[in-house]
Amino acid sequence: MEKNLENNHIQHVLICISSSKLSRKTILSAADLAMRNHACLSAIYVKKNSYFNQLSLKEKQELEWNLSQAEKEGAQVFCIYGKDVVTEIVHFVKKNQVDCVVLGNSLKKRHSFVERESIASKLAKKIPDTDIYVHKQSNDEESLLLKKQRKESIRIIKDVLFAFFILAFVTLCGFFMESWGFRDINIIMMYIVGVLLTGIFTSSILSSFICFLYSGIAVFAFNYFFISPVWTFKVYDKSYIGTFFVMFITAFLISSITHKMKNMASVLSLKANRTELLLETSQKLQKAVHMEDVMQKMSWQISHLLEKNVLYFMGDPNHYEPKQCVYQKKAFHPLSSIEMQAAIQAYELNRHTGYATDICKDSRYLFLTVRNGEKIFSIVGIDMEKEPISSFEEGVLLAMLSECALAMEKEEFVAKQNDAFTKLKQEQLRANLLRSISHDLRTPLTSICGNASALLLNSKEMSEEQRIRMYTDIQEDSLWLINLVENLLSVTRIENGTMQLNFQTEIVSDVVEEAISHIRTKPKQKFLYEEPDEILAAKMDARLMIQVLTNLLNNAVKYSYETSIINVKVFALGEECVIEVCDDGAGIRDEEKEHIFDMFYSAQRKVVDGRRGMGLGLSLCRSIVLAHDGRIEVHDCKPHGAKFQIYLRKEEITLC
Repeated sequence: MEKNLENNHIQHVLICISSSKLSRKTILSAADLAMRNHACLSAIYVKKNSYFNQLSLKEKQELEWNLSQAEKEGAQVFCIYGKDVVTEIVHFVKKNQVDCVVLGNSLKKRHSFVERESIASKLAKKIPDTDIYVHKQSNDEESLLLKKQRKESIRIIKDVLFAFFILAFVTLCGFFMESWGFRDINIIMMYIVGVLLTGIFTSSILSSFICFLYSGIAVFAFNYFFISPVWTFKVYDKSYIGTFFVMFITAFLISSITHKMKNMASVLSLKANRTELLLETSQKLQKAVHMEDVMQKMSWQISHLLEKNVLYFMGDPNHYEPKQCVYQKKAFHPLSSIEMQAAIQAYELNRHTGYATDICKDSRYLFLTVRNGEKIFSIVGIDMEKEPISSFEEGVLLAMLSECALAMEKEEFVAKQNDAFTKLKQEQLRANLLRSISHDLRTPLTSICGNASALLLNSKEMSEEQRIRMYTDIQEDSLWLINLVENLLSVTRIENGTMQLNFQTEIVSDVVEEAISHIRTKPKQKFLYEEPDEILAAKMDARLMIQVLTNLLNNAVKYSYETSIINVKVFALGEECVIEVCDDGAGIRDEEKEHIFDMFYSAQRKVVDGRRGMGLGLSLCRSIVLAHDGRIEVHDCKPHGAKFQIYLRKEEITLC
């Protein structure tokens, strides 16, 4: 029976879950129905112990997947224990005021000579006021199920033939053992070994029944061929009846234990493989450095798990190009218009689309969402090659996607944290800059203002020597401010990434001499410049390199005594040329050398002229030198003082 469910009165939809793989379509149909009618969605599974224990491992895994899928579609899932499915569903419908029940129509039939009434018919009789919707399978689904049943039938026939072969072989061995004088107990042990072999090597859903059947036939075969009178089922010695009973029970118990051990070994093997795959995936995802790297590693893991080509979108397929992961040089099939539409639908609806789903089911690709709740991180497309994947592979795949979603959420959190840290650091830099400017500009500006006021008011009463000294102080303070502003502008350009370098091959000695010419020393200070033995050239931006040397030379003047000699040296060292500035001040302590090039860091060095720096100069020097692919180092100068060395790559020059 099938009803038109486009009704506005539907407020509560109930899905009846089963262990069938085709139950997935039922779940999707019910979820779509609830969404269209803005209704509540519930899912129920009635667990009958007698039936549940007969389920195979794959069917149990399929049931778990169906329950989790219903939960992902927004259903509230209920697992109810009961003896009768229809009674439990009816009780749930009446208690929770369900308006519509959605069932799947399975082709799987019980082995019975009497045709049974369907669950849908029974429900329709007991709850006539509730809509019953039976989701029928398509022709492809029916064909797939019939094919699966046909394969299972072939497997059962093979197991039965194998059991009879073992029985015949054991009986033949019994004849040989009897002719060699072995006792009856040894022949019984051979039949029990046959039961054990049958339990180990049969794998159909009726393997337990086949072992049970083998145990009974083995008792009759032992009686018929080996108990006097032979070739009959008569027994003269009544004690053999107890032997037959013990033999049957022993064989049956051994077959049952063997079957359970096989199932347990299979479960443990699947769990071990699943754990190993998920552990390997987790380890690889932890090594990822950004979100796209996470998605790339996950796609390769999926490709190797399923042995299929995989692609992924890092967001809305309308705005992102697909990235490919080709498995072992398999031919890659570009996305058609139907498959692109399936990918877009997966992103917009936040659900699986494409192959084997009810949305764009003609698609060659199956599209899955990597999501955490309502947030979608990416879309994964798997080239199914018209071959469905196993329940185990599907379970591992969904677990891997969940692991990927957690990893991407973590990467997103780390990225946001880094952005917040960067913004905080920028704010700290701005605060430090403002604090340093307000503190360090006050002294020279006060000096300039005071000297200028004194000259305006009292210049006639001052001697020529006093006026010259004030003019000199104003000039020195102005030059210091100009140098500070240049450093601030350069730092701003470096932070904004707008600094443009004009690299040209320059004679190093010329650049050093130009920088020295801009430095004003104290009255008794002087520079001692040692030129190189050869002409050394390096590729540099001369203007910026002069600014670096000016900062170093000004520091040398600033931290040296009034009678100091400041040594400047240029020399070659292998493939590099070195510019060295050495003062004879107090030097720099070892613990401060690690931070001397940090922005806003000022070493605890004694300033001879009393003027404190902002901690920008050396940081700027390092940034400029690094932009030249060079390096700057600080060392101790013997017997005291600090020595700065700039290393630049040497360039060959041709003299015409």
